[in-house]
Amino acid sequence: MRRGNGPGAVAGDSPFLPEALEANARGTLTEAQRNSCLARSRNLRWAEAGLGGLVIVLGLLFAATRHSSSVMPLRLAVLAGCLLIGAVLLWRALTGGDRLTADVRRGTVSSVDGAIYKRAVRLSSIQGASPKPPYYFDVAGQNFEVMWQSAFEAAPPAGYVRVFYLPRSRKAVNLERLPDPPVSQVTVETMQESAKDVLSALKSRNMARAAEAAAQLERQARYGQQFGSGPVTPPQDQPQARPLTEVIVGTWVGALMTVTFNADGSMTAGDSRARSHDGHWSVEADGRLRADALGQSTPTSAWVAGDELTIVMKGIPFTLHRSR
Repeated sequence: MRRGNGPGAVAGDSPFLPEALEANARGTLTEAQRNSCLARSRNLRWAEAGLGGLVIVLGLLFAATRHSSSVMPLRLAVLAGCLLIGAVLLWRALTGGDRLTADVRRGTVSSVDGAIYKRAVRLSSIQGASPKPPYYFDVAGQNFEVMWQSAFEAAPPAGYVRVFYLPRSRKAVNLERLPDPPVSQVTVETMQESAKDVLSALKSRNMARAAEAAAQLERQARYGQQFGSGPVTPPQDQPQARPLTEVIVGTWVGALMTVTFNADGSMTAGDSRARSHDGHWSVEADGRLRADALGQSTPTSAWVAGDELTIVMKGIPFTLHRSR
């Protein structure tokens, strides 16, 4: 077994290669993908070997240390247990008995189609020593671990994809973007409904439903470019009696953010992670809102209807409710 950073190692290379799609569609790994996965496998096996050695050393130290009379009878049992666990870990590391190594040896690839939802699971210090969280794709009700952060970041945040993965370890090795289904109608109301579906699915932890709703919302945003490219008037049943410069002043709260517009043109925007951004706002001659603290530099459509403020950001309308 060779360390992942030794000669010929390719650890850190992303296996998400467009040129490998043809081979993956036939159910096989390319040589580049195999080498990348082997490097990952070597790193895991070295870590497992180190853990096994540590368990054996701790068992020997426990057996050699003096203890109270009540603990002394347990020395042999603890030593035997540590030796057994350590031996199993060392054997797995040396022979490659883990699922990833078995997948690489077989070289077969499976695939699944569906809407994608990306998530990163943050590990506590108790759960794992690695500072990098494991990354996952949720597709068609199944989850697949992404071995490289660069591949996770390169994948689309929403939409329909085909994920190629190793069948035993369920590691994603490639991804192909699929054509979107046709969109029959795109309106502010349909996009708001899709955004509500995403939030509802996330709260219920239904990742498959969240992925479908996010894909629909992203598809509507791309096909509804008119929402971001020009003035958008509010729906006919939501008249805005006073100018936006007057009615927008105040604090507005939504599921993803809280925004405060001050009368002097300053503003503060906070997200769900308690991060705050200060900036300035103004209303253009055509009635569109310019608010730099929202993360976009161009003017966008916005309107107030009763106690609800709707802001169209990157083609997606977000509704906030007046707090005070």
